[in-house]
Amino acid sequence: MLCSAAFVLATPARAAAEGRPAPVTDATWDQVADCESDGDWTADTGNGYYGGLQIWPPTWREAGGLRYATRPDLATRRQQITVAQEILNEQGWEAWSACARDLGLLHDRPPAGTGPPSGGMGPSSAGTGPPSVNTGPRPADDR
Repeated sequence: MLCSAAFVLATPARAAAEGRPAPVTDATWDQVADCESDGDWTADTGNGYYGGLQIWPPTWREAGGLRYATRPDLATRRQQITVAQEILNEQGWEAWSACARDLGLLHDRPPAGTGPPSGGMGPSSAGTGPPSVNTGPRPADDR
């Protein structure tokens, strides 16, 4: 818990100086969830991604989500946001590439010296495998 408290108290300037994204506001995470799952923090649509932010279970596990629940959809909104901030620290907005781009959080320009965009996103450490979060089109409403 001490680590979480220290993270929450980190200033945006300090976070940027350390090379990681600043903590994101709840309003921004709500916008991402609105895009990913129509704001349903308990989403389990059968597509292999869960929760409001549509997180892939291995990514949930790697980002420390198991301290809260076995899957994102079983965790609270606050817990999902806490884990999402860790995913953001590790992978950047590429983890939610389609929605982040739609929301103006991600731009197609790669940092200098990194080459062209990959055209898809995978776990940042491996570069292969399924995306960490659902980057495809949202399921159609059944309403």
